[in-house]
Amino acid sequence: MKSLMERFVKSALLKDITSAAKLTSTDVSKADCFVDYSKVDIGFTTENAVKAVRKKVSDKQLLDFHLSCRNFLKAECCQAAEQDCHSYPLANNLALVDPRLMSDTDKNETCLKSVLHLFVQSNRVAESDVDEILRQHSEYAASIIDKEQDCFVNFDPVKSRLDILIYEIMAGMYSKLWNVVRMLLVLSYGQAAVERGFSINKQAEEVHL
Repeated sequence: MKSLMERFVKSALLKDITSAAKLTSTDVSKADCFVDYSKVDIGFTTENAVKAVRKKVSDKQLLDFHLSCRNFLKAECCQAAEQDCHSYPLANNLALVDPRLMSDTDKNETCLKSVLHLFVQSNRVAESDVDEILRQHSEYAASIIDKEQDCFVNFDPVKSRLDILIYEIMAGMYSKLWNVVRMLLVLSYGQAAVERGFSINKQAEEVHL
């Protein structure tokens, strides 16, 4: 998405985008964030095509073409932002399951409350269990800080599995909290798994046909 924005958004605005959340929250519909129409990056091949017919088109036609390109890029970015997981409240509170951020108890508790509010609304968690889940989270966080801090702070997602790490410590004594975290861990963040399934089906068809 940022690569698309680089084609038509002012560089000064792009410098402030330092995270995925900032990227998806950037409003590219405002005219003051656009570069001049003549500076819109329409791609190497398109640039060559425009040069080839430049003598045959008027300045107004060229202007309209660049404006159309800019509007297309803007629409693509807006659509990508709407579909991004960061635009959903639940995804914005997933920091509470990051072991490396476990010591930030106040922020994690705020995130958990937001998650529980959404789960209660969707009938995933009983309202009567909320206070107990929050209590278990407080005890869990305190226990981690005292006993398992090194293991969590130095967690490497490339070498270790998050679900195994949390399950081994949480599932027994903090079962209600674990049920909430388990639902967060199985959220789908894209269509990769579905598309892999299509590829496997195609391979199977080729083998058996």
